[in-house]
Amino acid sequence: MNKFSTANLPLSLHQTRLGYLQGYGISVVLIFLPIIAVAVKADEFIRFISYGPAGVGIVSLALLEIKIRMYKVVIEKTKIRLNKGILSRENSSASFDKITDFRVYQSLFQHLFGYGTIFVNTAAGDQYELFIEKIRNPHAVQEFLTELEHELRTGLKNVSEESPTTLK
Repeated sequence: MNKFSTANLPLSLHQTRLGYLQGYGISVVLIFLPIIAVAVKADEFIRFISYGPAGVGIVSLALLEIKIRMYKVVIEKTKIRLNKGILSRENSSASFDKITDFRVYQSLFQHLFGYGTIFVNTAAGDQYELFIEKIRNPHAVQEFLTELEHELRTGLKNVSEESPTTLK
């Protein structure tokens, strides 16, 4: 298990698959439709048309995996970078010296499964500029980012080398 620490910088984070649990569930059901049709001894026409949704389920699973892998948050000593997108790419960044605050949002479902969204606000605007979505352990990540921001602002080197929270 990786620990949040300045020794691990730059640190890369990806979205958790738990954030796409509904999409995975629907895809798996679609994939198993031909097997279900055979198991319940459906007629040949029903078995044949069940292959279409199965193909959609396979493509859907592949797209979900690609989406998760193409979403990357990189935490460096001086800034946070967010790279996302499949067909069109979006690259955003925020320097720690410009960040004014962090906010974590978790719905009940997200709280139960241990992931959430981190909103990053900078001095440039009144709205949050970066949305780090579906990140595991968002409160621990927020705490680590706050420590890095504080270290950069104060010039101190007292960011903990071993944070008590771990990445899974």
